[in-house]
Amino acid sequence: MIKLLTAEETSKLLRIPKRSLYEFAKQGLIPSAFRIGKHWRFREDIVENWIMEQAAAKNHTHPM
Repeated sequence: MIKLLTAEETSKLLRIPKRSLYEFAKQGLIPSAFRIGKHWRFREDIVENWIMEQAAAKNHTHPM
């Protein structure tokens, strides 16, 4: 079953303020973000994969 995260859960996962999360979601910068009425929801599996992709891309462009 697909697990949906609330904005609060997603902001904690990404360690960013909810205000930033809302702006990123509105701009389409966070995958799987959608609204149910006035409430934002995020697919946990897609957000977690996106985090890993972002980290891999950063490590690829800036090797240690």
